[in-house]
Amino acid sequence: MINKNLVRDHFNHGALYYDRYAKIQKKMAERLSALTKPEENLSLNEKNILDIGCGTGFMLLDLIKNYPASSITAVDLAPKMLEVCRNKFKLDNLQLVCGDIEEIPLKKKYGLIVSNAAFQWLNNLSQTLTKLYSALSTGGVLAFSVFGRQTFPELRFSYKKAADRLGLKKPLLAIESFPLQEDFKSLFPESRIRVEESIETEYYGSALDFLRAIKKIGAGNNVASQNILLLKEAMKIYDQEFKEEGKIKASYHCVYVVLKT
Repeated sequence: MINKNLVRDHFNHGALYYDRYAKIQKKMAERLSALTKPEENLSLNEKNILDIGCGTGFMLLDLIKNYPASSITAVDLAPKMLEVCRNKFKLDNLQLVCGDIEEIPLKKKYGLIVSNAAFQWLNNLSQTLTKLYSALSTGGVLAFSVFGRQTFPELRFSYKKAADRLGLKKPLLAIESFPLQEDFKSLFPESRIRVEESIETEYYGSALDFLRAIKKIGAGNNVASQNILLLKEAMKIYDQEFKEEGKIKASYHCVYVVLKT
């Protein structure tokens, strides 16, 4: 079970650094925006748009540009993230809501619901997707990106090897409960769902630099072991095994899903 209070606190701390360090999340937002452009033949019969886990507004930039006449509601768990949005976007047709989408009742219908790199923080993915899908208007679209189960294989390898070397139990990282494609496909008819995926790679000066960057954006609880001895050994192995031209690599499994009513 994901501790939402902890998630909120971490993202509050990361809000001021998010735009600088969340490079992969920004790439994912750009791809998701391309999948939801009006020319992608989306039939938006209503003016309402919902952005879930809006963060500092990566998706909002394109939503405002692509749908200037729409009423946009942007939801995030972390109030500090919404403060950044509030300073960026001063529009009458934008409403910012602080809350947990798993608990917020949806009282209106939406022509488009989007979410970028946020659904890995849900405790009940299938229930939330069903709830969101039922909130779509006729011809509406639910489109989201999420980190998949193959995220950070280098880190997993390093922790396993470190645990074996030290005679310790391998830690269960939050990334190991990230969603699988089957988690989406089993809920909806094949004719209504489109799934694509990619592996994106980022490079860092060291494994420790990688962890620091993840922590800066508020996602550090996904990757860091509480056992300091194990953490240090894993970082040493990571630096040894995955260094290319003086930098270590980190692989992100990016999954994109588009659902149509």
